Amino acid sequence: MTARSRRQREILNFVTEFIEIKGYSPSYREIANGLGLASKGAVARHIALLEDSGLLTRVRDETGFQLKPSANETRGCRHIPIRWHVGRDSDESEKVSPILNEESLGPFDSERLVAFEVEDESMSGDGVRENDIVFVELRSLATDDELVLVEIDGVTLVRRYSRSGNSILLSCSNDRFEDISTSFSKVAVIGIVRGLLRPLQ
Repeated sequence: MTARSRRQREILNFVTEFIEIKGYSPSYREIANGLGLASKGAVARHIALLEDSGLLTRVRDETGFQLKPSANETRGCRHIPIRWHVGRDSDESEKVSPILNEESLGPFDSERLVAFEVEDESMSGDGVRENDIVFVELRSLATDDELVLVEIDGVTLVRRYSRSGNSILLSCSNDRFEDISTSFSKVAVIGIVRGLLRPLQ
């Protein structure tokens, strides 16, 4: 599930980055000041909506309430078409994105490569960040410890793959996200991650 509005996404990102940098969660006043909001009340309303969406949790401790991004903030990956560069004068080369030369991803058959935009930070420990584009070689089988694109419960995800008998473990490399342990029959391997493109900021 994702935040319902741009402002909620900004608050969620602010809280996450604040915790990563300072080691504790921000106050409502710090969120308001950081995002240029007029009042703590506006922050409180958005926090409540993020809680209702399951994206943020308020945890009571000795200092009061602390905010914590929920581990299940999983948005997955969005498929995008690849545009193979075929010459400057080709009308076809203006239709889709990203642009690649066929040699740029090594010895992989271009017809077996697909591209997905990553929509969360679950694999940041492997250098795969939100908004990165991963290039995937289509394959239905994976071996242990491969970085894979899988579909589970209708959601497409990048994860580290391992199998034990009929059980599959799909591991994250960011502690904010939970690993997924499930049966082999519930996981469809789409392919193996073979490359990555990071859009210019």
